[in-house]
Amino acid sequence: MTLSPKPPIPTAQYVGQLPRHWELAFGYRIEPPARWIAAYWTPASDEAMCDDGKTSFDANWAIYQDLVDRWLRLPRPVSRTLGNSDEYATHCLLIDLRDRHVFVAPLSDAERFLHCQHLALL
Repeated sequence: MTLSPKPPIPTAQYVGQLPRHWELAFGYRIEPPARWIAAYWTPASDEAMCDDGKTSFDANWAIYQDLVDRWLRLPRPVSRTLGNSDEYATHCLLIDLRDRHVFVAPLSDAERFLHCQHLALL
C-alpha cells in the first residue's frame, strides 16, 4: 500500500506525480522559482493560468491539458472544477515543484497559501 503525500493545506487532495521538467514546458521560468505554483483554466482569456503567489500569467494550454488528461487522468467532474472556456475555476492544481507532487485544492485556499510561501522568505 502506497501512502499519498501529506497535502500542504487541509483542503487539498493528492492526485499524482508531476512529470519531469513539466513546469518549463508550461512556461514557468521565474528566478528564483517558488516551491509551489497553481495551474488552472480561465475563460477570461480562454487560457491556462500559472500563479506562484507573486506572479501570474497565461501559460502553455496544451501542456496544461496534457497534464490534466494524460498524466493525471483526472475524472471529468474534477477537471471541470479547474475551469474551462465557459466557467471560472473553483479549484486548481497545486503543484509542488520540489517533491513533484500534484494536489487539487480550492482556488481561494491555494491563492492564500501561495502568497504566504513568499512571506516566509522575508
